[in-house]
Amino acid sequence: MLNSSLSESLTNYEQALRNLCECLASISLKQVIQVFNARDRIQSILNENSSVTIEQQEKLIKLDNYLVEHSHEVIIQYDLSELRRSLSPPDEAWWWYLDEMFLSVAKEIIRYENALKALDGFLEKVTQNNNNHLSYQIILDVLLIRDRLQECLVTQSANSDEINQVKQLDKQFKKQLKRFPKYLSHKQRSKLLKAWETWREIYQPNGQAWWWFVKIPVYFWDRLDGFWNFLALVLFAISLSLFLDISSRFLGSGSGLGLLGAFLLIFQIFLGLISAGIFTDFGKSMINKVLKQWGFPEYHRQEMKAMIAVVILSIFIIIYQSLPAIARRYNQWGYYDYNVTRKLDSAEAKFKRAISLDPDNAQAHYNLGVLYEDLQEFEKAKTEYNIAVRGGSSVASNNLARLYILSDDPKNYPIAASLLQKGISLLDQPTINRNNKINYSLYKNLGWVRLKQGYYEDAKNALIKALEIEKQMDLDPSEREADAYCLLAQVTEQLQGLKAAKNLLEKCSNSYQDLNTPEEDQWIHQAQQKLKQLKEKP
Repeated sequence: MLNSSLSESLTNYEQALRNLCECLASISLKQVIQVFNARDRIQSILNENSSVTIEQQEKLIKLDNYLVEHSHEVIIQYDLSELRRSLSPPDEAWWWYLDEMFLSVAKEIIRYENALKALDGFLEKVTQNNNNHLSYQIILDVLLIRDRLQECLVTQSANSDEINQVKQLDKQFKKQLKRFPKYLSHKQRSKLLKAWETWREIYQPNGQAWWWFVKIPVYFWDRLDGFWNFLALVLFAISLSLFLDISSRFLGSGSGLGLLGAFLLIFQIFLGLISAGIFTDFGKSMINKVLKQWGFPEYHRQEMKAMIAVVILSIFIIIYQSLPAIARRYNQWGYYDYNVTRKLDSAEAKFKRAISLDPDNAQAHYNLGVLYEDLQEFEKAKTEYNIAVRGGSSVASNNLARLYILSDDPKNYPIAASLLQKGISLLDQPTINRNNKINYSLYKNLGWVRLKQGYYEDAKNALIKALEIEKQMDLDPSEREADAYCLLAQVTEQLQGLKAAKNLLEKCSNSYQDLNTPEEDQWIHQAQQKLKQLKEKP
């Protein structure tokens, strides 16, 4: 029964509000009293009934808000205080006191204005003399009164004139803050900043309350805070970019990091988190907290953030510039695993890590190519050799050319010849340390490919050059490799016949065989067969 009566009263209240709002420009006293009486009836029912549905509650809240939104039109047309004297509504019937609610905004504006006048008088009295007393209470009063005024603006309806008045008073307050440099000494300013920070910790203002977070520009360098913030952001952004690049290189090889890599990555993550923190409110607050604990004054914190950014960026630059050196170290470890311990998986991982850290490390590409060739993965070997060749590795040119020759595809012979000539030209440069063994292999393989092409004179000249280089190496006769003799014997046979090649065939047959070049086994075997043919002939 009560719920039915409440629903009916809500409907009456809604209708009365609708009638009121249909003629806001000329509201009648009867319409106002109908609205208030309808609201009185609802409140009477609510006081008697504790079981109200959620829908009824929501509707009542909506209607009350509607009344408050249009309270200004009611107040400016009728003096509600006279109605209260005549009808004596209870104090808790807030709808009869719309004028007092509305006027509280104006009242707080007056208080705010008076507080600013007191602050203005205070500033006129304060001088640069440190002995003058700095009254913090006047400033705190302004902040707290502005808080109450903001609360009124949020919870109550203010007209456009009052909003403009608040706007002008806020401008006045900001101008007063700009006048602080003229009146405050360094010591006074430091004390005020500490007091202001203490107030924020105690009152915990909302982040939108700008008056709690204003800055007091006293010194010239404070005007550069925007520059320092921008510089810190730019430097931290560069640091993050370097962090991502360096981290991707350590993680990009797909192998284990190792102790050195793990240490550097963890260290970078630590620096990266500090850099990323500057872009978040939480990060900024943490940095400010740390700087405060370290005793840095608030007016120097922007500069300190920029200095921290410089230090972090410098560390990242040092790490970035050290990547080639770290890559060389991984290459050396990989070479040891390949040649000494024969841990091929570990060697491959270290060569890949070296390449990931320094993609231009030709030696690491070459070593990885050698490893792949050893594993009979010739396509992968060619890829690595090609990269090393582009990096100026003559030994990679030699090995890649050898693979092209072994393919027995005549289309690949010109490519092999070009690679060998390029490798020879690199060794002929005065800035390159000459390596007789590499030079020997280059000329030997050049003679080999010319033999394959049928250019016998060119093959002969290249092989003779290879043997001359071998003599300069001052090797024991038993250590001299068979390949150049074997190939020159084949060339001589083509040019002068089998008998003319007898001496070279014997040297081929009796020379040292390099197990890393299995083609020598075939050449030595062929030489031995040729020698048998010569013995069998009368």
